Order: sequence, then C-alpha cells, then structure tokens
Amino acid sequence: FCIANDPALWEEPQKFNPDRFTKPIVPGSFLPFGDGPMNCIGQKMAMIEMKVVLIRLMLAFRMELVPNQELIYRTSVTHGLKDGLLILCHNRK
Repeated sequence: FCIANDPALWEEPQKFNPDRFTKPIVPGSFLPFGDGPMNCIGQKMAMIEMKVVLIRLMLAFRMELVPNQELIYRTSVTHGLKDGLLILCHNRK
C-alpha cells in the first residue's frame, strides 16, 4: 500500500488515473503480483488475460464513470474501493 501511494513514485497517487501507466514507471513501484523469488508464477498469463478481456470490453462498450460517486479507499491484503467503482457501459453497436 505504501509503494502504491508514494508521491515520490506517482503523481497524485490518490487520484484514479489509468493513464499513468502509459508512461514508463520506476521498476518495483507497481507490485500487484509480489516481487523476487516468491512472486506469482501465473503473473505473465494473468497479465495477458487481463489485457485481452479489457480490449474485448473496450471494443464492445463505451464506458464512463457514474458522476458524483464517493470513492472510499480500503486496505487489507490488497487495496481498492470500499463500495466499488460504478461505470456506465454503452453498447457501441
């Protein structure tokens, strides 16, 4: 949690900004699968699967955030939003 919210590594770390991953990042600053000899053995396959699913969804739907949501962050083994993130999906067809 500390690395993901470090302002020295991320510009506006508390802001939801997927575009931050379009630029090169500091090695070791994004660790969703752990690091070192004990990291997840399925990391590469999981990343490929996530990209394929995301591409398929983006081709099928136009997405926008539901306005005026209260984003409450939570932390446990992983971190995320307490009530999730509401997104409107509009069919592209």
